[in-house]
Amino acid sequence: MKNALLFLVTVFSLSFAGFGQIASVDHLFSEGNLTKSEASRSMLLAGKNKSGFQFLFGLKAGASTANIAADEVDFTNAGRQFKIAVEENEFSYHIGVFSQFRVNNWTIQPEVLFRSSRSDYAFSEFVTSEFVTSIRTEKYAYVDVPLMFAYRVGALRLQAGPVAKFYIDSSTELIGIAEYSESFDQVEFGYQAGIGLDIWRFVVDLKYDRDLDNIGDHMSFAGQTVDFNAKAGRFLFSVGYSLLKP
Repeated sequence: MKNALLFLVTVFSLSFAGFGQIASVDHLFSEGNLTKSEASRSMLLAGKNKSGFQFLFGLKAGASTANIAADEVDFTNAGRQFKIAVEENEFSYHIGVFSQFRVNNWTIQPEVLFRSSRSDYAFSEFVTSEFVTSIRTEKYAYVDVPLMFAYRVGALRLQAGPVAKFYIDSSTELIGIAEYSESFDQVEFGYQAGIGLDIWRFVVDLKYDRDLDNIGDHMSFAGQTVDFNAKAGRFLFSVGYSLLKP
């Protein structure tokens, strides 16, 4: 957990460093011979001619859904037969903060987002002469830290990058069934890719997110780890609003 907190602090210390740099330049011009309006125009022209640097920081929220095709898993416990399968698409929402560093046509966009999601599983037990099925739900809470690298074409961004996913908490309806146990990795990794659109202070993103770990690798029944032989992928849509004017 210490490493996770260090990672989060490092990402956003860079963001606030950029904000502090802008504030210090504004203070420098205010003490010089130029008026503030003249200083602002000079900075704008210099930025456009030399680096084209812009910095944004703001709030972001959105939702995602996934269509998961996974294998059904069979196992036995105390002579009884069981099956478990992914029943429905995962739906989740996320909310947090983002920053954007723009240099000419290139953009770096780190984010810190709290994500709440759920998964439904069809759990079946063989009783007498047939399987009896019930739906069991698991809920998860993560903090996702994507780091997106993008190339800008006008207001459009083509982006891709890694994402670290820090486990916070979970609840499940599988407890007490067939010696169920669970073990979550504190940090998981994945990647994201997609497009973005920047309009004034608004930052709109449509991305595909994919985990590197298999679905259900945190689940065990009677000592047997569940392997659905599939990785979760989801489409994310989010809208951000910058507190700083571009």
